[in-house]
Amino acid sequence: RPLGLGYANLGGLLMRMGIPYDSDQGRSLARQITAALHVVALDQSSQMAKALGAFDGFTKNQDAILKVVEKHRRKW
Repeated sequence: RPLGLGYANLGGLLMRMGIPYDSDQGRSLARQITAALHVVALDQSSQMAKALGAFDGFTKNQDAILKVVEKHRRKW
């Protein structure tokens, strides 16, 4: 289910925290934010699926979606 997600002000957040944009620490924070956004998006998609049914591309993309979920689970 396509949901609009973005990274508005990621650079500003890193600057405010004193973290160089092109650093391991900056990339780590971006990965953590990405994982959190993905989990919230999946939860929202799940809630929408309960009300509206699965999105048209779910079956086609199910394996890829589950691989990404597993990667995030291992990182947390």
